[in-house]
Order: sequence, then C-alpha cells, then structure tokens
Amino acid sequence: MPGLNLKDHLKATISHAAELLEKDFHAIEETKRSESLGGTSRAALPLMVECGAVNLVFAKALRQEEHVRPSPEDRAAFYASFDTTEKTLAFLHEQTKGLLSSRT
Repeated sequence: MPGLNLKDHLKATISHAAELLEKDFHAIEETKRSESLGGTSRAALPLMVECGAVNLVFAKALRQEEHVRPSPEDRAAFYASFDTTEKTLAFLHEQTKGLLSSRT
C-alpha cells in the first residue's frame, strides 16, 4: 500500500488490540474473571496472562533473544501467580509495552 508505514501500522494495531482486550476484560464481573463459561471455555484471567506471555515471546524474538519454554509445572505455577486483576493487567501492560518497544 503506498504511503502506509507498516511499522507504525503494526504498533497501532497492537495498541488497539490491547485496548479492546482490556475493555472486554473489564466488562466481565471481577468475581467471574477466574471462571470458565459453562466449564468449556478459558477463563478471562488466564487468557489475559496468555496474551501478555505471547507479547513477551514475540518481543524476545524481535530482539533476537532466546526464549526457553517452561516446563508444564513451571508454566502452571506462573499462571497461578496471577490471582488478581491488578497483577494480570500490570503483566499485560508491561509485556505490551515491551513488544511495542522491540524493533517493531
């Protein structure tokens, strides 16, 4: 596309997606954010952590840093450590900021 700055477009898209995700997250009652809808879907809290973790992996790749995949036990402990909205959103914000500042 002529005139499209792909780098700026990518950053704007990442920022917009993070904003929409957080907006949807806040639409869920805080007491329900750890619950699975009908027992068949992923709960909102761990899904937000997953989004932050994906941003971290992409940022490391852009910085050409090695990413070591955690063991299932370490991964479970990591996710379990995000037991509040504040911790979860802080992680998502930090990793989104990290992604946006990585050679994108």
